[in-house]
Amino acid sequence: MAQKGGNRQQKQAAKAVRRRQAVAAKQQTERAASSLPARIAAASAAPLDRCLRTADAQAAGIGHVILAKRLPSGALGCGFFLVDLLCLGVKDAYYREVAPSDLDERVTELAADGQAMAAIDPASAKKLILGAVAFAADSGMDPAPDYRRVIRLFDGVDASAATEHFTFGRDGKAVYMPGPNDGTARMREIERKLTRARGADGWDVDPMASLSERQRLVMHGLSDLLGRHAGYGDEDEGGLVIDHEGPTEPRSG
Repeated sequence: MAQKGGNRQQKQAAKAVRRRQAVAAKQQTERAASSLPARIAAASAAPLDRCLRTADAQAAGIGHVILAKRLPSGALGCGFFLVDLLCLGVKDAYYREVAPSDLDERVTELAADGQAMAAIDPASAKKLILGAVAFAADSGMDPAPDYRRVIRLFDGVDASAATEHFTFGRDGKAVYMPGPNDGTARMREIERKLTRARGADGWDVDPMASLSERQRLVMHGLSDLLGRHAGYGDEDEGGLVIDHEGPTEPRSG
């Protein structure tokens, strides 16, 4: 009798172990299905909702690219890319699943900020992104951390079928546009990479960088980036004089 009871307990224990293993396996499957790569892979096969880019990205040298796919849930699986055509390639990349109205709102906000979006065919959008990444790689620049995952949203899109043409850099040179989050260490790192890859005369700082960015370079003790590569801060050349008190008018002869 005692032996029968022991056998029953062993069977119950074994059944509990199998149940826990089954639950763990199910949870692992669910986690894998909900992982970012899996969600992007599923979205890449979904129908196209829209593909957009900043209308004047080529002229400005920087812009956004948004690829949106219609998911079965009614949400949009969106890849967002911030693309620097002049130097750094893809500065930011991320994937979000949003309501169509939320994407509409985001596009409206960009337009209000002077970054109107225009339709672009997915092949041209992919060509733009890949081209910017390749140009940046020639200067030793890596794309944003999540780029390689988010670009998979374009799986199945043939960039060679693009209808648009893009140029990268300016006059054969890489042109660095300091961003609002580029601190001293980041700017010096970029300077070193550009000089090592392209030589001291193979790159510039964007002469159309905003005044606040030029001021910040001086405040960070990086005014040499302006004077040596963009012609700013050189009184003999009529450059804009910037100091810690703020800018003055350009000096003339």
